[in-house]
Amino acid sequence: MAQALSFIQTKPPYVRALNWAYRHVFALTVAVALVTPTHPIAKNLGSYGETWAIEEDNLLDVIHKTLRAKEAAGDVDALQRDMTNSTKAYVNRPTPVAGVFKATKSRSFLFDPSITLDQDLKDHRGVIFAHKGQVVNPLEYSSFSKRIVMIDGDDPDRAMPKSW
Repeated sequence: MAQALSFIQTKPPYVRALNWAYRHVFALTVAVALVTPTHPIAKNLGSYGETWAIEEDNLLDVIHKTLRAKEAAGDVDALQRDMTNSTKAYVNRPTPVAGVFKATKSRSFLFDPSITLDQDLKDHRGVIFAHKGQVVNPLEYSSFSKRIVMIDGDDPDRAMPKSW
């Protein structure tokens, strides 16, 4: 019986660098927003049209009220059991991965996640650490030592023996 290994496509290497840069830009933006005084630029623009009080119930109050009612009726344990069972069912039978099919022949290949950058990448200080046109392989900076094996539990040829 031939084994089929399927590899999940990894994110491009610049995504990790961009995520790192975005986190720092976000932190800087929040810090600036916290220390910037807003009262000199704030204006009362007045009212435009009629306004009414909010009529909807507060969502948290509705949730608390519902839980108290279920608790009084003794339904909290059943609700918790149902949530636990549905979570277990999803974990034991997750949604199939789209685009992964049964192999028709045995084959193997090397994976090269290298990309060619279409723009310069800068760190949070504006220093360029990768230039446009440069070929970057993320595995030169971080290793991927895990193997990914996908088994279709619905396929009798792939199912594990019941003795396991």
